[in-house]
Amino acid sequence: MIASKSRRTDLRLRRHSQAAALVLCAVAGAALSWRASDRRAWAGHAGPVDRAKVAAVRERIDPNSAPAGSLRRLPGIGPKLAEAIVETRNRAAAEGRPTPFRTAADLDDRVPGIGPVTAARILPYLDLPGESAAAP
Repeated sequence: MIASKSRRTDLRLRRHSQAAALVLCAVAGAALSWRASDRRAWAGHAGPVDRAKVAAVRERIDPNSAPAGSLRRLPGIGPKLAEAIVETRNRAAAEGRPTPFRTAADLDDRVPGIGPVTAARILPYLDLPGESAAAP
């Protein structure tokens, strides 16, 4: 039998490789230190507030008079539901009822596609004559 020589791998770095690794670690450490000192760089920072957008979110929408585009801004209301609200409102106006929606339950009862969950979700954003909901 022939004895096999085991090869031994030398994992030591040469002096210039050690210097390069040291420089790389120093640059990475400096970059991390600089990034940590910049407060705006962290994900938890809120950033500037756009007051116009905040006002638009707090705006309450009257489903008895709002156009379909405004109704689409309500959470869970897409183009089809917005058009359904407008059509139901127009039918009620043709029947002589000027305010077909006095409560969120009226939306649930009269508009196809709006159920109790959707009505409850949009209630804080609605300006209805029969309910006073808390602002969002």
